[in-house]
Amino acid sequence: MHVIAPDFVKAKTWLCRESLGFLFIWYHADGEAPSWELEDEPEISSGRWKQTARFERVVYGHIQDICENGADVGHFEKLHKASGLVSGEEYASNTGYSWKGRLLSHKYDISWSAEGTVARTKTPIRVSIFGRNFDSLTVRGLFKLVGPAFFVFHGETRWGSLITTMSLTPVGPLEVKVVHLTFSEPRLPWVVRKAIYMGHRNMLDRDIIVWNKKKYHKKPVLVPEDRFIVAFRRWYSQFYSSKSPTWEDTRDTSLEW
Repeated sequence: MHVIAPDFVKAKTWLCRESLGFLFIWYHADGEAPSWELEDEPEISSGRWKQTARFERVVYGHIQDICENGADVGHFEKLHKASGLVSGEEYASNTGYSWKGRLLSHKYDISWSAEGTVARTKTPIRVSIFGRNFDSLTVRGLFKLVGPAFFVFHGETRWGSLITTMSLTPVGPLEVKVVHLTFSEPRLPWVVRKAIYMGHRNMLDRDIIVWNKKKYHKKPVLVPEDRFIVAFRRWYSQFYSSKSPTWEDTRDTSLEW
């Protein structure tokens, strides 16, 4: 039986993509069509690499502050030098000055760039044990920010590689749901997967401590080492439009403040 819908019945449609472990829905404040696309990761889309880990967090801040992380070169040596064994809670109490923090340490050599709608942060993650460097433990890392709210991390080790994806979804005024997935190459040993997963989770929890208390200044006082932050903010501005809601709009129309 064929039923014709009445003329007055209308339904809004949303363009969707199921990719990289997530369901993406296009939204534009001005109602415009998509101006960019997600990049394919063949290892994941082909099914060769399986999902091996997942965790979620909630951040009480702005998506842009989270995305600015890769361009904030200085924070890596300050916040992420101590061992990935140190949880966010432990770091908040002792900033990594413990036996866990001294056991392992991390060094970075950051380069940041942006082209089109993708920003890239590239760095080797060098691991030392009690101050002694071991090249065999180095992770060659590439962080990609695709669009305004989706991260892809490529990590290469001597034992195999993995890809992590991280989505940022606003669920309320200055409240962002973070979902982190890991996809591993089959030959990557379980113990290496577990160590990297633990490191990612603990490092993210340290960032969240900062994001939850961060203040945004339109004209911050920056040192030369912070030049990437200025470039990032200029690049990120392409994702706003004249109708994009601001935190001032939310403050004035919501009782949650």
